[in-house]
Amino acid sequence: MVTFEKEDGRETDSDSAKNTDGPGGDTSVEAQPVPRSAKITSYVTTAARACVANRDEMYKSFMESTTKALADIAGEHDKLEYDEKLWKDNWEKLIERLLGSTI
Repeated sequence: MVTFEKEDGRETDSDSAKNTDGPGGDTSVEAQPVPRSAKITSYVTTAARACVANRDEMYKSFMESTTKALADIAGEHDKLEYDEKLWKDNWEKLIERLLGSTI
């Protein structure tokens, strides 16, 4: 339940009278002033704390495994790129030798 705190420190609930001015409304009802602040009360149980701790641990584990997987992929990419460059260089040298021997 949401409660509102008035300037004098008293609390009211959120189901205050509604302003029904306008067509079909009761103009005798006065509009309530807009509250200055809202006060929300919640209770945290041991089970809720355990859920949050478990969620945080799972997120941490996910981030660690994802970071490791991305690093592995980057390393594999770098190796493939190096191997491709090496193959290209060797191919060019082979072509140069072939062209040089036929002329």
